[in-house]
Amino acid sequence: MAGVVLLAGSMLAISAAPTKAATPGYLTIRFGRSMEGSYILGQGSTACAPVPGILTLSQIAQDLQTRGMTATAAVVVSFTKSTAESCIDGDIYADWADLQSLNALYGWHVVSAGVTYSNITTMTSAQQQAESCGSLPSFTAEGLNADGLFAYPNNWWNTTVQTKVVSTCFDYGRNYKNVANNESTMNPDGIQNTIGIVGGACDTVGAPCYRPISGQKNKRYENPATFEALVAREGTAQWIDLQIYKLVSGSSSDGMYSWDCTSSDPTLHWTSQPELYCQNDFDAILNSVPAGIVVTDPASVAAAWGRVIP
Repeated sequence: MAGVVLLAGSMLAISAAPTKAATPGYLTIRFGRSMEGSYILGQGSTACAPVPGILTLSQIAQDLQTRGMTATAAVVVSFTKSTAESCIDGDIYADWADLQSLNALYGWHVVSAGVTYSNITTMTSAQQQAESCGSLPSFTAEGLNADGLFAYPNNWWNTTVQTKVVSTCFDYGRNYKNVANNESTMNPDGIQNTIGIVGGACDTVGAPCYRPISGQKNKRYENPATFEALVAREGTAQWIDLQIYKLVSGSSSDGMYSWDCTSSDPTLHWTSQPELYCQNDFDAILNSVPAGIVVTDPASVAAAWGRVIP
């Protein structure tokens, strides 16, 4: 009888064990390098003149707010000034005041893209530590938390850097891969999949916009339907991380920064730079987000999924 009682007790203990509730699906909308746009220099001028038609982060934030959505900005510390946007290699970068405003007004979050946006895999261990973990005090000093993800510049990463350095101070390290993250199969070293969305020459063979333009790096404008389908299929315990750079509207024939987003057929849309993408196409992707998907930042996903920094 004692054995029976023990067995019954064991069965009771097993049946009473709590089961983990399924987490919802998560979506992160991230803007690479927190750019406010691109610039052209006026004739004889050294001041940055923003290119008309390229949306600022504030304009994007307002549009997302109407959808009840927020976003995350990847920030390069050395590109970020206190209260004056910096102009570097044709791009305008948000300053700390901009990022604080986005956080306070629209609930935006930040992640780190390093101190100098350099190839961390070629550095010594001490340099790797300074470039990645060493970037975090700058965010803390500005009242921002960036330890949810380290956005490896140009996808320069390897397992050694991730396990020995980055995973000791960040929840996740970014890897470009066009698939969703799944809670049950998440990389134990903290590598996560980020889906980059880029522009380029249009993808309709025979159309005038199909011919590559100098500066496109042979990129093709990515059809929003691909991402609409991916997002629409998202379910519980999944995380889709979409990264965009600069959104543009209408059309422009400026030359260096040109685009055409006006056709009703997105396969005829094109941009002269890979980091430009049509706002109407990005909106179409967001329109496909299923009800119940939580739009949030990497740190919040890490907390929900029990990711612990060692």
